[in-house]
Amino acid sequence: MSKAITLESIMEHFRDLLNDAYDIGDFRMGIPDFRAMERLGFTPQSWTRYRPQIIQYCQYNDLIKEEEKDGVTIQTCNIRIKYVPRAKEWRGKRNPLKKIDVETGGYRIMSPEELEQYGIVWFAEQDFLY
Repeated sequence: MSKAITLESIMEHFRDLLNDAYDIGDFRMGIPDFRAMERLGFTPQSWTRYRPQIIQYCQYNDLIKEEEKDGVTIQTCNIRIKYVPRAKEWRGKRNPLKKIDVETGGYRIMSPEELEQYGIVWFAEQDFLY
C-alpha cells in the first residue's frame, strides 16, 4: 500500500531538499523549475497540476521545520521561497530561526549562542539576492 500524496507531504519534501542544498541546488541563486520537478519526483503532467498549488502555498507560508530539543521547541529550518515566472526559477532566502519563549508562549529569534548550544549552523539573509 502506498502513502497518499498530499500538499503537506510535498512541501515537507521540498523543504528538506532545499535545506540540503547540494541535492537540488542553491535556492539563493535560483533553482530551475525543471530541476525542482525532477527532484520532487513529478512528471510534466503532474507538475502542471501541483506547481500552482506549491506556488500559492509558498506565497503565504514559509517552509519551517520544528524539533524538540532539551524540552524546548525550536526551528531547525526556516526558508522563504518564491517562484519567479519570468525566469522560471525558484528563489529563496533563509529566515532567522526561532524558539518558543517559555515566559510568553510566543516565538523569539534565537541568538548565535543558542544556535551553537543546539548545534545548528544557520545564516539568515536579510533580503532576497535578486
